[in-house]
Amino acid sequence: MSKRILIAISALVVAGCFFGGESDSPTGINNDPKTNDSLPKAVKLITPGIYLANYDWIDSTRPGLESEFLINSAGTFSHYYVGDNEAFLETRGKWLQRDSALYFSELEETEVSGGLFNNFTAAEDDTNAVRNITDTSFTRLEWTILRQKPYWISYVRKTYSQLTEGTYQYQTIDSSDTVPVTRRYKIDLKNSDYNYSEIADTSEIYQISAKFSQIGSFLAIEGIRDRAIDTTTNTFLDNWRSFTGANLTRMQVLNDTSFTLWTPGFFGGTWDVYSKSAAD
Repeated sequence: MSKRILIAISALVVAGCFFGGESDSPTGINNDPKTNDSLPKAVKLITPGIYLANYDWIDSTRPGLESEFLINSAGTFSHYYVGDNEAFLETRGKWLQRDSALYFSELEETEVSGGLFNNFTAAEDDTNAVRNITDTSFTRLEWTILRQKPYWISYVRKTYSQLTEGTYQYQTIDSSDTVPVTRRYKIDLKNSDYNYSEIADTSEIYQISAKFSQIGSFLAIEGIRDRAIDTTTNTFLDNWRSFTGANLTRMQVLNDTSFTLWTPGFFGGTWDVYSKSAAD
């Protein structure tokens, strides 16, 4: 697949589960909220929403390590570890707050592989203590991938602008060949349909078709299929490749006419501006 959209991310050594298991719960709290009477009462409830946590202060050798915690009012959640603007670990399941504890059940987790989140495996139920709860923040005691002990991690609620439908384009000059090539990368968003094209000078050479959604600060695509031009006939054939799983690409600076998309690279990435004004 196009390296601009799906890029293999090397496996990271995970030193401890994102949530941990029942045996290593940092709180020591009974995992059954119905029978636990030892917690302090009258604790403010966490407001559902999207929360961002930063881990730089724990280990300065891993700058840019953070997480996005999507807490839904329906009682489900998704939690992503993000390094250098690339999501690499997801945990999801059900959540319940009782007093000063968060209870997690029906947990599944996976690491990104080949740019895709798939092959979820079951994880043990877990409990985390919480404190300092406001309408826009809270602090959670959790095991992190940086250290083999729990830390109090602060989460701040974030509000992200939403993607709008339209055709967006980013253009650049590729000077890697003898003759420089003008490359255009075009993304069309309509309803839930995502269509991506890569154009070299005037020739369309690569396509992706998928369904899209916005997950926090990420453009997510699923039901992915792609195809490249046949260099012999210089035409697209009908032999689409299909992929299982979701690809997440980080965004920033969203407005009605443009958004900025993170393009990963082996030696760092770039923020590319996709603009409606530059599209066909």
